[in-house]
Amino acid sequence: MRKTISQTCQEYPAEFPSEQSLYRAVRENILPPGVAVRIGRRMLINTDKLQQWLDNGGQALPGGWKRESH
Repeated sequence: MRKTISQTCQEYPAEFPSEQSLYRAVRENILPPGVAVRIGRRMLINTDKLQQWLDNGGQALPGGWKRESH
């Protein structure tokens, strides 16, 4: 299910206390690919993938915060 940034922050207040914290997580590639979806200027969060990521411990990308080039 896809929700807006505001709805996601309301559903996950401990993880994302403000909309800015969620935007920062998306901008800095902390969330895995596929969690944040852009539709034009609008950003939606796939809460199913977000919950799965959180259930797995919310681990950063392998090798640290930056992705390795292949």
